[in-house]
Amino acid sequence: MTADDTRFTAVFRIHGDRDHARSLAQAIAIEQSVEMPLAAITDTRILTEVVGRVVGVHSVAEHLFEARISLATETLDGSIGQFLNMLVGNSSFHASAELIDFDLPEPLLASFPGPALGIPGLRKLANAPTRPLTLSNLKPQGLPADELAAIALCLARGGLDFIKDDHGLANQRSAPFAERIAKVSAAVQTAANETGHLAHYLPNITGTLDDLRHQIDLVRRARLPGVMIMPMLVGLSTFATITAENRDLLFLSHPAFGGRSPVGFSLLFGKLLRLLGADATLFPTHGNRFGIPRDDTLSAAAMARAPLGSALPALPIPAGGVRHDMLPSMIGDYGLDTMLFLGGTLLASGSKLTADARLFTEAVETLATDRGPRTQAP
Repeated sequence: MTADDTRFTAVFRIHGDRDHARSLAQAIAIEQSVEMPLAAITDTRILTEVVGRVVGVHSVAEHLFEARISLATETLDGSIGQFLNMLVGNSSFHASAELIDFDLPEPLLASFPGPALGIPGLRKLANAPTRPLTLSNLKPQGLPADELAAIALCLARGGLDFIKDDHGLANQRSAPFAERIAKVSAAVQTAANETGHLAHYLPNITGTLDDLRHQIDLVRRARLPGVMIMPMLVGLSTFATITAENRDLLFLSHPAFGGRSPVGFSLLFGKLLRLLGADATLFPTHGNRFGIPRDDTLSAAAMARAPLGSALPALPIPAGGVRHDMLPSMIGDYGLDTMLFLGGTLLASGSKLTADARLFTEAVETLATDRGPRTQAP
């Protein structure tokens, strides 16, 4: 390692006055490195090379500060769990502090799986080089596999690029995983035979690492291109393991269990999940029932697509209560390198589902053409 490769930086947002911010930043630097009084350490090398260092605390608003803390890469062991432990670990209990970013040296950055397909791979699958991609889902829970497949058939006939399971669909008796993916796969293929357009089905995989591996085996047998997964529920280390093992599959990450995290919204859904292998990252958009600030959602999208070593950009999926009339503003906010998701509002179409799905896909095509060359939102 070169000298620059021996440290990485954690960036915390701290609420309070300047004295509190400086004091807490120093406390976090110690907590995230040696976790003991410095006076008790007699080894000079540990004091100079291992102990965390506060490299800057600056004001970003009234009673709001950002602190940059330099940490030693030697405290890491190559695992995702230890990386998160040293990055935020015990400091997650500080109510006035939130991890909002990190900077990693290139060798450490390259050790993460990152997206296998990313935006280029998703666009290739959808045969859509410039416009936003389109997505809907299968719900509600309780429907048998035949009825979920019938919904998928309608959506696929409407020209959707991707159809995913609702995050509540697992391996319930009403629609067991193996039966569901077989019937939904057949439905989207039927639509493709009729229309010439294949909607790609992404089943939800859940459970232990063994469960995930078994479900992925079934996905491969069904010749599906990828899956949806809930990283915070299966565990971030497990998520990174399964993405690293399956570099030819698409992984769409779902945000369930990701609220009230010690990791900032934008960092979690834009940068961290991308590094761990998400090709597309779904998160609540602003203006819906969850009340996420607009700046946070736009920042998450920007982090998903920003240059990040050799990692491919991930496709942001702002979601949650999106309606057809919101499509122009969604494209205006997030740009064309986005996947637009109409879920429950589209499924409410009932017998008009195929027609309304077609209106959705045609509207996206028209809006993208009107916008001109592909650009990203700031």
